[in-house]
Amino acid sequence: MHKYLLAAFVVFAPLVAGCAFQNPKNTPLLTFLDQNLQPESRTAQVALAPVTVPLSVVGGALDIVVLHPIQAGGLAGVDTWNLIWAQPDKPFSQHLIEFPLKAVGTPIAFSVIWVGRTLFDVEQLADPGPPREPRARPPDVSADTIFAMSNPRNRRVINLIQNNLVPESTLGRVAAAPLLAPAYVVGGALDALVVHPLYAIDDAVYDTADIIWEPTDRGYYTECALFPFRVLLSPPVWFLHWGSRSVFDTPSRPPSPDRLAKLLMDPDPRMRMLVAEPLARDTYTGADREPATDAMIRACRAYPEDVAFCRALILRLPRPLTDEARTYLRELALRGQGELCAAAIRRLFQDCLHRPRPELDPEIPEEEREKLLRQAWEDHLVRSVNFLAEVYDDLVEASHKEAEMLVTVLASDNIRATGSQALGLYILRSLARREWPAYAEALSFMLQLRMVQTTMVGRIAAIEDEWRVLHTQPDWLNYVVGFLQTPGVELPVLRRSSEMQVRHYMSRIRQAGRGEAIQLYNWMEELALYSTMMDAAQTAERLQDGSEDDLRVFMERPHQLLIEKGQD
Repeated sequence: MHKYLLAAFVVFAPLVAGCAFQNPKNTPLLTFLDQNLQPESRTAQVALAPVTVPLSVVGGALDIVVLHPIQAGGLAGVDTWNLIWAQPDKPFSQHLIEFPLKAVGTPIAFSVIWVGRTLFDVEQLADPGPPREPRARPPDVSADTIFAMSNPRNRRVINLIQNNLVPESTLGRVAAAPLLAPAYVVGGALDALVVHPLYAIDDAVYDTADIIWEPTDRGYYTECALFPFRVLLSPPVWFLHWGSRSVFDTPSRPPSPDRLAKLLMDPDPRMRMLVAEPLARDTYTGADREPATDAMIRACRAYPEDVAFCRALILRLPRPLTDEARTYLRELALRGQGELCAAAIRRLFQDCLHRPRPELDPEIPEEEREKLLRQAWEDHLVRSVNFLAEVYDDLVEASHKEAEMLVTVLASDNIRATGSQALGLYILRSLARREWPAYAEALSFMLQLRMVQTTMVGRIAAIEDEWRVLHTQPDWLNYVVGFLQTPGVELPVLRRSSEMQVRHYMSRIRQAGRGEAIQLYNWMEELALYSTMMDAAQTAERLQDGSEDDLRVFMERPHQLLIEKGQD
């Protein structure tokens, strides 16, 4: 009996993800309870669990047996009509010929569709919408392998024998073969039957938690209804995943930060790389982020000659970067040319684009949550962009032109991001102060062009002698139209006020110091606003003093009129 139950579970377990009852639309009673009767506090939820769990199970059973099958019947009828009968393009004679077959096939098709809609979330499979972001899983470094023992990462005893007992010379290996052969056999058996299965236990636990215990985000009563089934399914799911991981080469869970530090210090460069390559920037979060970062940096400092290994770790440093990581990457950027210099600059720049997602208390109101997330993003932006601006200044002082231009290319290629815009403005100001060096001519022009095309701060026409002319679409015409339609606007006063603000922000921009990229960006936005208002006021005065025909034509086709009148 047990073997039949296990076989049935193996067949139907993969279908749970597409089950109809994963969709709240298909469980109207549980969804109603989740939305209207859910206890607010965690204490009340735990206290009411003896009552709510049986209530939720009964409600779920009613949804499964009664309510959803009724819903599925109506939808199955529509599907059957569309599939068999709704074919207007066929001629009438063909409809007559097919009528007996359609009449016989209708109840069969309806039954199959109704059962399918009753058991599976057909609408979700047809239009899944945005995918749910999975937990970070490192990619496997040996995707071409099938069995666990074909991957050297899983042969720990054999690796120990190979690294410590195998002679380096060919003659020594031949002489030691009679002893090494049985040692390899015993080591392989220990790896396959004992050591690797023990390492797979922890990964199987995480797999079970992901599949069975991952919250549905639907509500308290749904979680209560699923609790008994999760308890029953957890042992067989864990056993299946443990067996699968013991036999087949499945990507493993990332090691703990302490264990990661030991693995990265392995004297064998091949083994170090096997540990580094499966990592990702989101592998370690929360409390594990800082110790994992420290372990990766210590490994880079210990093996600076292993460029490929250090580059792999630099690009995979957890985000956001810690102070020690920033200091180390700054050292690499200024040290010289090569892959590590480029990797350090890229990793610092990637930190400017990353929007942090701090873990917040779920009880915090939505409005307060949005405020905290926005503040965390602003703090991170100021910290990362200004730090990279200081690194850029150091590269300029060191005459490290290749690295300086790499920063410019990265800012230009990602100019739509706020961090890139702030850094790009800082770079342009630096180039202008250095009288536009020849080696930066092409890239600076590309940076200006992309900034003008994609950002609002590019509306500025010129900032005295420090900036080149930046042109863009005349968005300020909307201001002009508003001024012309508003009675009693004192345009001269508005123009004088705008001129004062423009001079104020121009002065602050010229006095911006080292590592003030974000402040420069904010001043540029303000300057763009007041420059727009000043241009609009001047244009409105000119048109109001002109003929009525000019005003009428301007209101009808302002772009063409400005082209005809030019800049005078």
